[in-house]
Amino acid sequence: MRKRLPAMGIVLGCLGMAAMVMTGCLVTHKASVKVSGEAVLKERLDAVKEGVTTRDDLIRAFGQPTQSLKLEDGREVLTYTCERQETVQTIVLFAVQWETSVEKMARYNFELKDGVLIRCWKDDVF
Repeated sequence: MRKRLPAMGIVLGCLGMAAMVMTGCLVTHKASVKVSGEAVLKERLDAVKEGVTTRDDLIRAFGQPTQSLKLEDGREVLTYTCERQETVQTIVLFAVQWETSVEKMARYNFELKDGVLIRCWKDDVF
């Protein structure tokens, strides 16, 4: 004769199985990255040399600047801006949801005199 599990045992067993199956679905993450502006690549930046690099060299390497400012004394500052926004959305049990977002902006500035680079610097803006 076969033994039968009590009804409570079957219910608990089913709940346990359901919990194990659902644990993979309890938390979901969705990440996205949005970039605007041209990224200033490190290898191109490493090639920039004060006193050597020209305005044309900079435009060939990085494209048209985001901003160009001509100063009264003849100097010019070319600025390249790159913005990056990382967003992570988390959902728990399909009911609780939250989102975190991190924004970073970098400005690369190149100061020129007579078309030749005399100074460069980076500003990080958060």
